[in-house]
Amino acid sequence: MKKRFAIAIAVLSCCYAFPGHDLPLRRPIPIPKPILCPEKVDVKVLGVNRHSVFLFKTVFRLLTQQELHVGKKNEIKECGALFLGRVDGKLSSLYYSDRGKTLYLLADPRDLIVHQRDSILCGISSNRKGFSKRELEKFINLNPDQQISYLIQHGSIKKNLEKVCSSEELVVVRVEDLICEDANKQNAAISKIASFFELDVSLEQMSQVSRKLCSYGSSYRMIQGGVWKESFSDENKELFKQAMGDFLISCGYEDSFDWI
Repeated sequence: MKKRFAIAIAVLSCCYAFPGHDLPLRRPIPIPKPILCPEKVDVKVLGVNRHSVFLFKTVFRLLTQQELHVGKKNEIKECGALFLGRVDGKLSSLYYSDRGKTLYLLADPRDLIVHQRDSILCGISSNRKGFSKRELEKFINLNPDQQISYLIQHGSIKKNLEKVCSSEELVVVRVEDLICEDANKQNAAISKIASFFELDVSLEQMSQVSRKLCSYGSSYRMIQGGVWKESFSDENKELFKQAMGDFLISCGYEDSFDWI
């Protein structure tokens, strides 16, 4: 112990003996900068979470033989400058600007709320953004129904939907369709992505993409759809219908407000 202490004193003495080589006793904690959408992009692809981004990257790679990087500007020969990002946190308004046309990979907002609640309780930091320490403690002490109600009214999902869906040149693809067992729905979702980038896709490519996506199906319980049915009480359903029921209809998750 004495030897370690003597070495530490010697190191500190040397550092302060040479100007410009001081060893700070307490380093400030670096604050991560948010990933912003570059100002000049031709196309934005926004995934509702990391799962949707991964699925899109898989489809795009199989269709074009090109790899995309998340959070960066990608120069793509088919469409020019492409930005790929996630919208599951508190994001900069640059994500939602009208720069270029936008492809939005959406999952059922009801399932997203359940996933957000579970992530918060598991300690996943990206879903704890926007919570003060006191608010987080209060949220954790709520019962499950109250937690769902809180996220419906005060969570980030409604705000993200409103901002993204306000874009004039918006194309929405439901990620549940990409991994569903219904071949017609899956092929329609793949074709929608191909059409967005004006790609000519052969039947062989379509089959290859389909097989790859089907292999992921069992691994993505959260985006297979219907998880919310196990967690929403009747009060939660009514509250959600009032807050975001119109999104369910406009995005094809429900045909009317009579889903309760």
